[in-house]
Order: sequence, then C-alpha cells, then structure tokens
Amino acid sequence: MERFETATLTWRGIEIETSCKYGYPIEGFCHIEVKSPERLPITETGYRSHFMAMVELEGFETHVAYLAAWLEHAAQSQDWQHYVESRRQGDLFDL
Repeated sequence: MERFETATLTWRGIEIETSCKYGYPIEGFCHIEVKSPERLPITETGYRSHFMAMVELEGFETHVAYLAAWLEHAAQSQDWQHYVESRRQGDLFDL
C-alpha cells in the first residue's frame, strides 16, 4: 500500500524539502525526493530522486532521519569538504 509523506529539514542552515513515497514503485521499496535551493553533498544541483529498498530505512524513525544521516555521512567526503572550504574562502576562478 502506498503512503506519502512530505517534510522540511534544515541541515547546516540549508532548508531542504523532502518527500517519501512508501511502497513505490512496488511494495518493499520507496522513493525519496530531495529539493534544495543549493548544492548538497548528495547532489550538485540541489535535486535528488532516490529509489531504495525500505529495509534501508530500518533503524530510522522517519525518512527525514535517514536523509539527515545520509547528508552527514556524505558531508565527510573530500569533495564536499573542498566545496565548503572554497565557498568559505571564495574562489577567484569560480565566476
């Protein structure tokens, strides 16, 4: 049976709209959609559509808690750390 949730998450000062459609496209799976006005460690564009097995949500109270943990994990990457540092310092070549 499909179930749909929407929520807003503020992560490191970035407001993120998220939704999750449980039981989609088939029972046992879900679709998480992430929309942000700026880049995130899981998407360079601020938009992400992610299909996954619902078993991956086990241990998380909601899909929002899963998303927050996913963002924190991805934020440890060297690429994200470089991006954060370049934004903080500014980049002469990034016009």
